[in-house]
Amino acid sequence: MRKITLTLIGLILSTLCIYSQEKPEFGKVKYYDLIRTYDKIDKDASACVVYEQGRYFFLKEEDGNMVGNRFYRDVYIRIHILDQAGIEYANMEIPYYSSSDDVDELTIEGYVYNKGENNTVIRTLLSDKNILTEKVSDKWYLKKIFMPDVREGSIIELHYKQGTYNYTMPVWNFQKPIPVLYSELRYEQSPYNRYAMIFKGADKYDTYYVDDEHTTTGAGYKSAQTNYTYTFGMRNLSAFEEVDFLRNGIDYRVAIYPQLASFVSLTSGTATTLISSWPILRKDLMSDSDFGRYIRSSAKEARKILPDLNLQGSGDADKIEAIISYVKNSYTWNRVGGKYASKKLSSFLKEKTGNAGNLNLFLAGMLQAAGIEAYPVILSTKSNGTINKEYPFRDLFNFVVVQAKADGKTYFLDCTETYHPFDMVSLDCIGAEGLVLKPDSEEWVVITNPHPAVNFSTMSLAIDPREGVLSGEVTDSYSGLAAVSVRRRYGGDRVKLEDMYKSSDRTLKDISAENYNDPSKPFLVKYGFEADLPGGMPDKILFSPLSFVAPSDNIFKETKPRRYPVDMVSKEMYGYSVTIAIPEGYEVEYLPEFINVNNNDVSMIYSASVSEEASEAGTNEGDANGKETDNGTGNETDNGTITINAQFSFKSAQYPAASYARLRRYYGEMIAAFAENVIILKKKE
Repeated sequence: MRKITLTLIGLILSTLCIYSQEKPEFGKVKYYDLIRTYDKIDKDASACVVYEQGRYFFLKEEDGNMVGNRFYRDVYIRIHILDQAGIEYANMEIPYYSSSDDVDELTIEGYVYNKGENNTVIRTLLSDKNILTEKVSDKWYLKKIFMPDVREGSIIELHYKQGTYNYTMPVWNFQKPIPVLYSELRYEQSPYNRYAMIFKGADKYDTYYVDDEHTTTGAGYKSAQTNYTYTFGMRNLSAFEEVDFLRNGIDYRVAIYPQLASFVSLTSGTATTLISSWPILRKDLMSDSDFGRYIRSSAKEARKILPDLNLQGSGDADKIEAIISYVKNSYTWNRVGGKYASKKLSSFLKEKTGNAGNLNLFLAGMLQAAGIEAYPVILSTKSNGTINKEYPFRDLFNFVVVQAKADGKTYFLDCTETYHPFDMVSLDCIGAEGLVLKPDSEEWVVITNPHPAVNFSTMSLAIDPREGVLSGEVTDSYSGLAAVSVRRRYGGDRVKLEDMYKSSDRTLKDISAENYNDPSKPFLVKYGFEADLPGGMPDKILFSPLSFVAPSDNIFKETKPRRYPVDMVSKEMYGYSVTIAIPEGYEVEYLPEFINVNNNDVSMIYSASVSEEASEAGTNEGDANGKETDNGTGNETDNGTITINAQFSFKSAQYPAASYARLRRYYGEMIAAFAENVIILKKKE
């Protein structure tokens, strides 16, 4: 039994037991504690968790004819406030449930300690006036705790105990936004509710041990099972910070995620197991009325719809695109995820709106009815965290997409995003690992994105030295996730588009958008502008042509050593094609040098040339692949033209943490190179 229990809680530890740190006595702080420093863990910390302990346990309760198994969490925490910025960590919130049927038990006590005269300690009691109640919804509330008399150097101490009939155990975050000296969770097994303790963010615990069988008190609480108390602890944890290009904090923050694995009914004694195996999970889902049977019912309905789509003679790839376009255009996503259909098929078809399960399971049925090889793929989204394959829990999955195959190519499909190309899933799903559910097997796949994010700008510039004005005509072409982002921000609103392009160094003219409602094509933004020539020297014109369209801020902000992988979601490319009409009576004195960088991380090219022959300074538009197409605006010049072509590309969508500093440097070099000036001089007479 003990071996089974250890497997259940997901032990990935050494068999050596390491014991916990001694818990401070509540209500007692010495002067030494108030002058303590924490340079070894973080000399710049604004606050530090000195000690934290949680106890998770159950008590069986009988009230008349009602029998309940109440879950309790008993939490103690001591925090040292080190400077003014750390005072915010003295305020805490505790969610609790309250309805006419049941109210969570909740007791709260605390103290604040400050330095007094002659090395004394001043203790201030947390009173009821420092605890406010805020209503969140009909049955959920927050206790908002504001510790009194908190200042630089204070130690705060809080102890609370909460009892609830909600069996969803809270996540235990060892790691916090401030450093942690020691954090510990004690989990006392209940004979009625068993949990898998899923550990993330580190390879092993610093503290782990198992106590002998414990006896839990409470009315009528008896069990033939052996119950153990497990202690998990971590020490000397650095502050966890949400940083740029991090897929999610859930996978990297050191924490325990309890998951209910089995339970026993207190009235009937019936046992239910929630953790099984992947084949059993697949079988259960495919026989579920809101999943597999929903797909089969959708396939029957689809046979009535497909004749109207005129798919006869179309290839499988064209059929896929036509069917997903039909679903996206005919039904609306209600912004709710989920792997199950939230409505019956008849209601979904009538109301024409539903959750992700409704839309994507219906899509799977339509594709199968059309003879396409298509399967549902369940996954955990970016914001929900990565699946641990050791734990076959249905509840760990929170979304479903569709895998379809045609002409030797695999597509991942999702009807929830109208701004996406037909074969691009939701941003929160890209890069996730999903479980493909086939009739007789299951397989794991990574949900890929076939579309790089491309931002290609073409620009023609004309210079009027006498007026000191530079005028331009620009076409920005966005595709992939770049197009998704701009379409969302634009939303079909011209005012929003103008706000996106406003800049203090130029006056915007005649802005317009194309292909807003057609995600299969690049999203185009066309506009004109005028800007003052810099320098105020008509005989010597010095300016940076790409400064009007290229990035000027480094997107890689971190200067500290990177600890987490870099996730850019998709590959990215910036491209620029610029033509500059040389004013009559002027000549080129300086053009930036040719640059060609090509390594494992990025590629960059910059070329500038001048043509002395008469030419047309046309506006070159970029297609989705960054290729130039002349639209022939006909701005004629007989004094020559400067042509600049520049491009910067990321070779991958994901990089190891060690690459971050290089990416920051490369991006900075791109900004500097693309900001290079062109110098045009007035010809000597």
